[in-house]
Amino acid sequence: MDYTETGEIIGEGAFGRVVVVTDTEGHRYAKKICTYKKYIRETLSELETMQILEKDPLHPGYRYIVHLVTAMVDSMGEGVELVMDLYEGCLLDLMRDKEDSEIILPLDEITVLDVARHISLGLSYMNFCRISHCDVKPENILWRRSSSSTSGYHFVLADFGISQQITGDKVCHHIQTKEYRCVENILGEPIGLNCDMPSLGCILYEAITGDYLVNVPDTGLHIIEILERIGLEKLSKYDSDELPALKPYLEMVDSVQGDLATDDNEQYTLIQDEFVKKNFKKRNDMIDFIIKSIIPYPKQRLQAKDALFHPLLK
Repeated sequence: MDYTETGEIIGEGAFGRVVVVTDTEGHRYAKKICTYKKYIRETLSELETMQILEKDPLHPGYRYIVHLVTAMVDSMGEGVELVMDLYEGCLLDLMRDKEDSEIILPLDEITVLDVARHISLGLSYMNFCRISHCDVKPENILWRRSSSSTSGYHFVLADFGISQQITGDKVCHHIQTKEYRCVENILGEPIGLNCDMPSLGCILYEAITGDYLVNVPDTGLHIIEILERIGLEKLSKYDSDELPALKPYLEMVDSVQGDLATDDNEQYTLIQDEFVKKNFKKRNDMIDFIIKSIIPYPKQRLQAKDALFHPLLK
């Protein structure tokens, strides 16, 4: 089938650009065009991942990822084009202030719950296909309007350029956007299928508060801040032997959740306080979901396939 570009550019980056195209019947799609040799291998990897993700359309999480329609690969290896589902925007756009794009505004509880539900479903499907996304962040969560969801939005996972197929228990792969990284990735440890839940936990915190859960340049401080946010009382309930490399950092933590001071000696706002201000109905369940998602021990943290059975999403 032929696809005609409409002239609308919906994304640009180092890899190339994403444009809107229509087929002969007028249906609209997104076409990712990569002609830069540096990124062709990554785009071909994304193509391979998306082909694997067609494994089981009957899986309940299948609807919560972006799907490939068709692909065109230059025979000389000089270009790749991926035609995919078209969505209206990304989660970051929903959270940005309309007057100042540098300001992130909190979302309402119903929308946050749908983000948690839909992305947990998408991750559970990816895990079913033995794939870790490896770069879950607001820019890579797309949405379109939907009358079948409580928030009016249907959220999906997109951009599988650095996703990894996990054929064994773990792979060595150390690329994640820094604000949403799992602890094992920061430590340089191999990652497994459950490396993406901490990213979701960080996103939910950001969607609730308008602030990053962690935003420090130093990787050591990053780890300590995650531990501070969780607190020693909750961390003590987990088996620290699972991640021996974390133990030196645990010895540096001496506060409870939310007590890590900023440079001007002000305390971070507690998640609980943010929920009180917003009068969220599922405050305690959301706090529990986030903490269990960001727990630094991969085998003991909340798994995507189990997330839908958490009280938050029931």
